[in-house]
Amino acid sequence: MYAFGFCSEFLITPNDTLLVSSEACGDKKRYRKKAVLDHKFPQHNLTVEATSPGLFVDKVGTYWDVPLLITADLASVPSDSGFNDHFCIHYISGAAKQFNSDQTGPIPPSLLPGLYVKSAFSIKKNVDIWRRKSGKLKMVQPFDIFLSDPHISASATVGTVATASFRDNSVRLKREDELQGYGRFDVNFPGKKCAFLADLFASVSCTAQHGNFQRLFLDLSQLHARLDFPSGSKFLSGAARLVQDLNNSQPPDLAALHAICPNVTLSLQQQVPHFGSWPP
Repeated sequence: MYAFGFCSEFLITPNDTLLVSSEACGDKKRYRKKAVLDHKFPQHNLTVEATSPGLFVDKVGTYWDVPLLITADLASVPSDSGFNDHFCIHYISGAAKQFNSDQTGPIPPSLLPGLYVKSAFSIKKNVDIWRRKSGKLKMVQPFDIFLSDPHISASATVGTVATASFRDNSVRLKREDELQGYGRFDVNFPGKKCAFLADLFASVSCTAQHGNFQRLFLDLSQLHARLDFPSGSKFLSGAARLVQDLNNSQPPDLAALHAICPNVTLSLQQQVPHFGSWPP
């Protein structure tokens, strides 16, 4: 077994780069070719990529070869607060096959041939509830300037996402909808092999920090809590089901309770003794 590859990157303009690569693996003379074009707009980044054949792995660890994959991704420059948008297109041509295997099995819906378009738009707002600028040691630089102020802050994000798929790839939206347990805002046209789906998402987080991160020991303690609501339609469907159960004097449905519960993330960061040199 052997492998060799070639890769070259070209700086076309200060805002445009082109990456081309080719590689071969094993004794079957299977060549993989890829081209990636990056362009920087004033407020967005554009990436266009073509791969033939593309190599992917599914949830059970099976590798798949996709004859041709073309993607285009346009995303706004990340910002701490304000508007953000993301638009992407995936085009798959040809039937996917298992890598180095003659066995045939069900192809993952995301690798079926067709066109898949997805766009997302969100608004984020950060608020400083309390922040202390004083109390720092003089002539001592913090280990991290972004963690040098004790504070309590909160953040909220709300957005919407819309997807459309065509040809055989349209079944992926139906599969994703079935996994949700509750229906989303979707429209399917099986005869024309196209589907459309829209949903809402939101998240709320809070961060509390103590210490200036200047001393070598116990000068940074940070607690972060985050609540994620990945599907607004799932939340509304679950809430409506619970209201219906209460009106009918029935016990709450466990699936409905699970639908309205957010994903919770808790993290604690604590500085431990540092035996290196004192920061300059």
